[in-house]
Amino acid sequence: MFRLRLLAVLVALSACAPHSPPPPPFSLDTLPQWWLDAKAKPSMEMSETFSHPRHPPTNSIKQYQQHSLIPIAHNFHITTLTPKSIFNINGQMSSYNEVRDMLKQNQLPSSGTARVEEIINYFDYGYAPPTDGKPFAVYTETVDSPWHTGAKIIKIGIQAQELPPKPSAPANLVFVVNIVPERIEHQQSLSLAQQTLNLLLEKMRPQDKITLIAYNGQNHTLMLAPTPANKKNTIRRAIKQLEANGTNQPESEKQALQTAYREAEKSFTHHGINRVFLIKNQSFDMEESDFDTLKNQIAEKRQNGISLSILGIDTFGLGLGRYQMRSLADAGKGNYNRISNLKEADKVWIRQLSSTLTPVAKDVNVQVSFNPATVQEYRLVGYENHANILKENFTSDINAGHSATALYEIVPVSQNNGTDNTANGEYAQLQLHYRLPSQPQEYIISQTIAAKSKPLVQAGADTRFALAAAAYAQQFHDRKKYNGNMDWQNILDLAKQSAHPDRYGLRQEFLDLIQTAQSLSAKPQQQ
Repeated sequence: MFRLRLLAVLVALSACAPHSPPPPPFSLDTLPQWWLDAKAKPSMEMSETFSHPRHPPTNSIKQYQQHSLIPIAHNFHITTLTPKSIFNINGQMSSYNEVRDMLKQNQLPSSGTARVEEIINYFDYGYAPPTDGKPFAVYTETVDSPWHTGAKIIKIGIQAQELPPKPSAPANLVFVVNIVPERIEHQQSLSLAQQTLNLLLEKMRPQDKITLIAYNGQNHTLMLAPTPANKKNTIRRAIKQLEANGTNQPESEKQALQTAYREAEKSFTHHGINRVFLIKNQSFDMEESDFDTLKNQIAEKRQNGISLSILGIDTFGLGLGRYQMRSLADAGKGNYNRISNLKEADKVWIRQLSSTLTPVAKDVNVQVSFNPATVQEYRLVGYENHANILKENFTSDINAGHSATALYEIVPVSQNNGTDNTANGEYAQLQLHYRLPSQPQEYIISQTIAAKSKPLVQAGADTRFALAAAAYAQQFHDRKKYNGNMDWQNILDLAKQSAHPDRYGLRQEFLDLIQTAQSLSAKPQQQ
């Protein structure tokens, strides 16, 4: 009841608060004074242990509310009230492609399409794998925020260990291919699906097995029984025989998936990889209750050791019902990848294949506990739909070679009184909880995030590029809300400083997309 009353007070105060003055011209050091004046009350529920004593501000909540209405509205959390933040390190990355395709069609994407955390994690930041025998290495860097004066950005990088292929851990992969011929250009989707499968075949080992199920009109056909990957000619012939005769009928699709799971169970490999891949070029067309039933069935199969990943073949930039596909892939503890060209297919198998198949840890949970003596407010960049989920069971299974990046923007306590309270202190404690695939025991990797930072110009190139990626995505949201006075040219300049060459030319492509977005933003958009 107290929280409801507190929320009502906040809303009422927000309604009568005076408008802020126009912001000054952009610089890398721009934070409104009302932010610097914000205060907080110490929490009575803090249980995390910090290596240095805390001396949080002693002002009342009422005083804080009077000065900090706007930060609350801007997805900032008061550290003394909500000190712990949890984020998912096994997210998707399809948003980047969706935004790119819209820009290439001369359309600005919506905020729902430009999911900030996915665009950040689309890029490889070159984290070194762990060398201490643990399944994860954790990297942090704290720099001045490019968006608000006095604020800091904490970049957290997590890299899973890379495991060499083991003969004792073969892969049992079952593919369901459903290419629906609803467009005259449907052969493009079929061709891309075939090329994607052939690319995978080149990466498979002799002990791996492939099963292929395809649609033929309203029915599905077992095109290829479980076949060792070294029989490449046999597998290529089956791939070549695929046709764009799929269907979008819910019952047919569910039956095909049931067949796929039966085949996966027949060839089940203990202590190996058992996964069903659904390859399709249309969204799911089923009632919500039927979809929930299918999702529950997929989750049940996952408990039996068979996971599910989905490849959306999208040669037209349609998006393909990403929420449904991601939801099913999450239920199956797999991945959803949207493929619109051969380069994307190549990336899925070459850059991500190792991180898609071999598990190194389960029940992974990353918690960041902020120190109220040094951090007054914080926000997790992105994750608008599920930021700061305080669930102990918010976990993921993580696979070999997987990496994840998260950004936090924080307002240090020292900014309120002009003194430095962070000397020899720490901003936060990071804890990565995990279990090994075959063990029930929980392990924890802990790391202190020191209360010190560096100027943005001294930050690592990858950190600056991650900030440019975040700013690019945030620009499609409420620009002033997140990016302050940073405009497209500022984002482009920041990205150019750190866009070193990469294997797929992704960073150069990113620069081109920023320029396209800049040009489109200067034009009136058609409704």
